[in-house]
Amino acid sequence: AGFRLLVMDLPGHGLSSYPTGISLTVDDLARALHEFVGTLRLKKIHLVGHSLGGAIALRYAAKFATNLVSFTNIEGNLVSEDCGILSREIRNRPFFGQEGDFFSAMTNILHHIPLTGYKDFANNYLSRLNSTQAWHDYCQSLIELSDSGELLKAFLELTVRRTYIHGDQNQPALLSTLEQNGIEIIAIPGSSHWPMCSNPEEFYNQLATSLDSSKGLTQ
Repeated sequence: AGFRLLVMDLPGHGLSSYPTGISLTVDDLARALHEFVGTLRLKKIHLVGHSLGGAIALRYAAKFATNLVSFTNIEGNLVSEDCGILSREIRNRPFFGQEGDFFSAMTNILHHIPLTGYKDFANNYLSRLNSTQAWHDYCQSLIELSDSGELLKAFLELTVRRTYIHGDQNQPALLSTLEQNGIEIIAIPGSSHWPMCSNPEEFYNQLATSLDSSKGLTQ
C-alpha cells in the first residue's frame, strides 16, 4: 500500500530484445535505467536491486540519481566474491551453440547447487526468452566492476537510507563491514541468493517494512 512497483526487463531478458553488433555493459544498463526513470517522470524512488540488478542500481545511483529516497541491495554484487557461482562460470564457458544449449547447460549447473531457490530460478527464469549474448556481456562487465571495488565504495557512500537483504543460507563476509557503516541488514529465513523465489511472503513483508520506515513517499 502506498507504493507503485515498477520492474523493467533488461535488454536480452524477458520481452526486451538485445541489440546486434554491440556489447552492452553494466554502465549502459544504468543509463537505460536513467532513461526509464526519466520517461516515467518519477519524482521520488526507492531503488531495489538484486544480484546484477544491484550493481546496475548502484551505478545509476552514483552517476544519475537525484531523486533517491532509499536503496535496497538484495545480495547485489559488491566485491569479487559475489561473482562466485554464476558470473565467472558464464564468462569462462564457450557457449557458442544454440540458445537452448546455453540455457540447458546453465539449468543443469543450477540444479546441482544444493541451496534453496537455485532450482526454482532455473525452472522459472531460464525457461523465458533470454539472449546468450546478453548474459556473456553483462557478466564480463559485472566481474570487472566487482573486482575493482567500485561497487562497494559506491554503496557505502550513498547518503540515503540503505538496506542489505540476504538469504540466511548465505552469510557474505562483508556483512560486518556493512553493519559498521550504518546499513540495515535483513536475513530472509529459508533462503539463499533468491529470497523472492525461496520465501516470497517473508521477503516482501520485510521489504515493505523497510520501505515503510521512510515516510511521506508516494512513488
